[in-house]
Amino acid sequence: MPDATPDSTEETAPSPARRSRRPLLIALACVAAGSGIGAVALPGVVSRLEPAAAPAEAAAKPTPAQETPPKGVPLEKPVSVMVNVADENARRVLKADIVLEAQNDKARAAIEERLAEVKNLLISVLSEKRLHDLEGKEAKDGLRREIKLFINERLGIPDAIVAVYFDQFIIQ
Repeated sequence: MPDATPDSTEETAPSPARRSRRPLLIALACVAAGSGIGAVALPGVVSRLEPAAAPAEAAAKPTPAQETPPKGVPLEKPVSVMVNVADENARRVLKADIVLEAQNDKARAAIEERLAEVKNLLISVLSEKRLHDLEGKEAKDGLRREIKLFINERLGIPDAIVAVYFDQFIIQ
């Protein structure tokens, strides 16, 4: 009858937890050593270490594309404007191509019918800005919000524009 205890001379297989840590430790050692191999291999190692999600759980967890669905319908062409920056003693010009995203096709059609008015409103908003109002991520994010609110208010169409994007934003 065979013994229930393993023979000390036989090699036992490492536990699954120990096996799963080994590739991660190797990859981290490569990264720490400055090797590009570790940086490339690490995502593959980490994905193998993550437990496979159950089909129901995977369906419930949103993918990055599902988390931020497209908000609306972009206008056919970006609106191009060029304005002087409002700083005194500074001769700077802002050139911006602005993509407006409408709530739906009906709102897009209404905005495109009044495109000359929209362009004039953009020029009004941008020509009041000083250089420090245009530089940096926070400034541009605030400017996007301001443009969206300003145009929606002036057009009298609530939430017609749901997003504003800068396709080009050059200050010279």
